[in-house]
Amino acid sequence: MSTTATVVPTSAQAVSAPTSNKKKILIAVGVAVAAVIIYMVVEFFLYVTTDNAQVEAHSVLLAPKVSGFVTVVNVVEGQRVKAGDVLIQLDERDYNNTLKQMKGEQASFEAKRRDAERNFGRMSQLFKSEAVSNQQYDQANA
Repeated sequence: MSTTATVVPTSAQAVSAPTSNKKKILIAVGVAVAAVIIYMVVEFFLYVTTDNAQVEAHSVLLAPKVSGFVTVVNVVEGQRVKAGDVLIQLDERDYNNTLKQMKGEQASFEAKRRDAERNFGRMSQLFKSEAVSNQQYDQANA
């Protein structure tokens, strides 16, 4: 006689096995959804995207409009600045010398203009009195 015992699962044991599989699947799906949401949030905040081809600048390259020697740098790398801030100061000596030279040239041209006006006034008087030829008058007028 053989004595083998047959174990018959109770209804509570039979129901718990499928429920634990469903729980595992729901947890896995929940973790996957949470991972996708975290990835999307990180992508949104870390990477700049645009629909209108304009991106807010966080750093820019500078190029001066004039050349010269830099005497003072008023900022450090990475410092935040706003429009109108003085970033660097250039050596003014070259520009002051050029300005003086241009003012001298302006004074010279002004003197030449006054001289030409006086000569033209004289030539006009002489032309009216027929003391000079048309050619001399035209040269003074040119």
